[in-house]
Amino acid sequence: VAAAVRAGHQARMLVQHEARRLVKRRAGTPFAQHWRRATDPRATLAAEPALQDAPGSAPYTHTAARTDDSVIAEICALDASIAARTTERARPSREAFDRAHRANPRDVAALATSRRSASEARGARRRRDRSAAGAATTHTMASALTAASRLALADGATMPLVGFGCYQIKPNDVARCCRAALGAGYPHVDTAEAYRNEAGVGEALKGATPRPFVTSKLWPGNPDWKQAPKSFDDAVAQCEKANVALGFPPDLYLIHGPFSGGPEHRLAQWTALVECKRRGLCGSIGVSNFGIKHLEELADAGLETPAANQIELHPLCQKKELLAYMASKQIAPIAYSSLAPLSNWREGQQSAKEDRGGDVIVADVASKVGRSEAQCLLRWALQKGYAILPKSTTESRIVENIQLFDFALDSDAMASLDALDANAALAFGKPGERFDPTTAP
Repeated sequence: VAAAVRAGHQARMLVQHEARRLVKRRAGTPFAQHWRRATDPRATLAAEPALQDAPGSAPYTHTAARTDDSVIAEICALDASIAARTTERARPSREAFDRAHRANPRDVAALATSRRSASEARGARRRRDRSAAGAATTHTMASALTAASRLALADGATMPLVGFGCYQIKPNDVARCCRAALGAGYPHVDTAEAYRNEAGVGEALKGATPRPFVTSKLWPGNPDWKQAPKSFDDAVAQCEKANVALGFPPDLYLIHGPFSGGPEHRLAQWTALVECKRRGLCGSIGVSNFGIKHLEELADAGLETPAANQIELHPLCQKKELLAYMASKQIAPIAYSSLAPLSNWREGQQSAKEDRGGDVIVADVASKVGRSEAQCLLRWALQKGYAILPKSTTESRIVENIQLFDFALDSDAMASLDALDANAALAFGKPGERFDPTTAP
């Protein structure tokens, strides 16, 4: 740790982050109190007399002469002494495991089971806490949302909550639709290589003041569709093409899916996006349609955490486990296909779900608040904390789909829509042959 501190400011920040993590884990112990005292110039020993009997806790004076090295060294020494004196552990220690193995190898299985049980219990508590926090956010956000509200990304940047989606809009019509969206007040436009309309979006945004936030996506290739996966060089070259087509670097650049053929291709493409960000070819970088195992691949490789994950989210497809994982990593959720519960969710394409019972519930919620069913589904997503991407080629609907901030859904309406969850991914594949890309191998 001391060697890391000497490396500079970034290393010192890392040390403090790790120490604070330990403080949270040991809240109320002498270690936690000592850390607060060591890093807060206003704290004194007199304020915490309990420390006077703790080994290694000599009176502390916070001065400029005390370096991070000495502070960390003192904290580590104190932590070691406390750990040595601790008689009640939250779980069996590594040392206990080793001693048991040497004494009686048959006891190891029981000890390992104890460790796993403790870990699973902690995980269950964390999931309950996240679920409770999510429920609280759902209903407290309702009164706080405005047209200027933004969603925090994992890299510290922010993005608008409402964007205009360009999927299925023909290249020769996308400029008209985007201009209508800008006129209606949309602060974000979402396009992609696979939509084949990046150039039309760029044309529509020429001279726009202020220029809206723009997302584009790299198509990764899909061997199941007889497409070769993009290599590192291919991905960088495609981002450069997106810059030319749009006329500027996209504010958010995503890998469109995890179906490029396996972990090696996903890692190569994500490494390419990291390089694109370094070169200034894009702002934030993220993914789309990635499941937990795909996100863990990036984390296990030690690569940058995606700023956002754009996934199918609506009352029929709520992906609670994936969202809980994303929340633990501060990965922002961006919802697409928000209107999938409606029979006309995509123009010219009927919803493929067989059970139409949810239509009655959505219609009932809409009648109670005096808004369209589409507006209620979009508002549900906003109150859940998702960014949304409504799409239409009809100007009246383009306007209607952003009129979401002068009403709210109460807890009963939210609960009614929440109850529709069927884990039904509808956006990918053909009718009767649905494919959830978050489960791609």
